[in-house]
Amino acid sequence: MGAFQKQVNLSLPSRGTVFSIVAADIDDDGKSDIIITIPEENIIGIYFNKGDSIFHLMKVYPVGNLPLSVYAGDLNNDNKCDIIVTNAESNTITILFNKGDGTFHDSIDYLVDTRPVFVTATDINKDNKSDIILVNYFSNNIVIYLNNGNDNFTQHTKFNAKANPLAVALTDYNSDGSMDIIVPNYHSNNIDVFFNDGDGLFSTSTTHITYPLPQPVATADLNDDKKPDIIFGNGYYLAIILSKCY
Repeated sequence: MGAFQKQVNLSLPSRGTVFSIVAADIDDDGKSDIIITIPEENIIGIYFNKGDSIFHLMKVYPVGNLPLSVYAGDLNNDNKCDIIVTNAESNTITILFNKGDGTFHDSIDYLVDTRPVFVTATDINKDNKSDIILVNYFSNNIVIYLNNGNDNFTQHTKFNAKANPLAVALTDYNSDGSMDIIVPNYHSNNIDVFFNDGDGLFSTSTTHITYPLPQPVATADLNDDKKPDIIFGNGYYLAIILSKCY
């Protein structure tokens, strides 16, 4: 039987609204810390984990205007957890490289397309470095920035989505050893699957018609056939797209 302990509440700034949350060990103490975006304050906040369900007061880090999505992971192969934030009104992303003790080097900003709303990272081109995948809502595109290995990223490819993409899910959809990209298109009422050809370039998308206004998307093997299926939702429905055999 699944059961939970008593809820733990953490304080926010007076005008704060939590838009995005990730958990990662930022200060390398073996405990998962909580990272949030607070769009109204143009900040991210980190709650450092003391253990025993106790967290330090939120530590604040300024970023760009209207931070929405946050990603945490090792971007430069130094075994420290770095952070990427999308700044929707600045049309930038902010990268914070971790010193390993809960502090960061000076932030690096990249100017991007219009209204970046979602960011994640994975090794797209099989060079053992994490690349950045960015969703630009008003530009209707997905942009991949390849990791050069020196704390620097270069725009590699840009491909068009349908109207107003909101997020991505990453999986090896066709079992060829390369990471593919799944995109819900909010105002097109469909989901695109972009297949990776193995070096970070992508084929023309395969489109699945969905319920109106698809928003969140995830992948998992739901029917035990060892193939990833797609889960997506909107304001009224949760739906599943089962994979075909490849």
